[in-house]
Amino acid sequence: MILRQVVADLGLPLSVQGCATVRESDGLAASSRLRYLSGKERGRARALGEALDAAQALGQAGEDRSHQLIAAVAARLGSAALSADYVEVVDPHRLVPVKRTGSFSLLAAAVHCGASRLIDHRFLMSRAPIVAIDGPAGAGKSTVTRALAHRLGLLYLDTGAMYRALTWLVREQGVDPADAAAIAPLLQNLDLRLLGGVDGEQQVLINGHDVSAAIRSHEVTGLVSTVAAHACVREALTAQQRAMGQRGGLVAEGRDIGTAVFPDAECKVFLTATVAERARRRALDLEQRGFPVPPLAELEATIAERDRLDSTREVAPLLQADDAAEVITDGLTIEQVISLLEDHFRERVPEDAWPGPDAPPIA
Repeated sequence: MILRQVVADLGLPLSVQGCATVRESDGLAASSRLRYLSGKERGRARALGEALDAAQALGQAGEDRSHQLIAAVAARLGSAALSADYVEVVDPHRLVPVKRTGSFSLLAAAVHCGASRLIDHRFLMSRAPIVAIDGPAGAGKSTVTRALAHRLGLLYLDTGAMYRALTWLVREQGVDPADAAAIAPLLQNLDLRLLGGVDGEQQVLINGHDVSAAIRSHEVTGLVSTVAAHACVREALTAQQRAMGQRGGLVAEGRDIGTAVFPDAECKVFLTATVAERARRRALDLEQRGFPVPPLAELEATIAERDRLDSTREVAPLLQADDAAEVITDGLTIEQVISLLEDHFRERVPEDAWPGPDAPPIA
């Protein structure tokens, strides 16, 4: 984190790539300093990792007070006659002390053992990480989000599909999309499910109907913003999305994921593209799905109007979160976009915290 800040402050044309901590067979973090330890001192040094492991387990059991975790580490270090230089619980990105651990914190320690000063750390996570990807319609969020979730070993949550499904239901029931009072009864006992489908495609079911293909029609697309703007709709679907994310471990995409749904997401991205580029992609998508393709000028006008509606609505408007990284996808291949997102994720969630698809479950 320090090196990344130096690179950013100096504007250096460099990218700092992190990696997981390399450890010796006895668990000690690999370091040239280990060669100065006698056999007996090396045995004592293992208490550093054991103390951090114990505090990490304590955190997973529900203890979130930093001073209690620090005290637990200090007690074990003292029993092993290791002199602590520091034991701190800090924000993993700003490296400043925190009083409570929250969903993601860093427990770091430095000790003196013989002539060596040893350092080590553990990440404290109350749940698996959440990635929030926001952006306007047609920016390619669904495609890259699905691929990124697979690459990171996280679940894919297409919140936009939820609003599209409800919009489909509104049209199917002959309800006026602009009438919130008429839509509200449809939210009662709403059965909306997102399931993993064939080849990673998400299956969308609403009240028992598979609407996976139907929700991508031009007609549904043109009404989504109108339906989504109603407070009752946002409240109902946001509650469902938050319930899905209680245990974390997902990549969610939509319009207000990083601002309204998961404001505490570990990684936030605002994915966008020019209106012209999004219209071109939309036309290609409609053609591939077998839907009629309107003229590009009409698609551009529809997309621009949807941007205006999404960004000016009173409830949860489309905004870039203050801590979100902007990624403009014009001229980039899907793989290039995914790589950029993965790099950003690793800047926020190191390999030690979440190794990937084979990561152990978070208690």
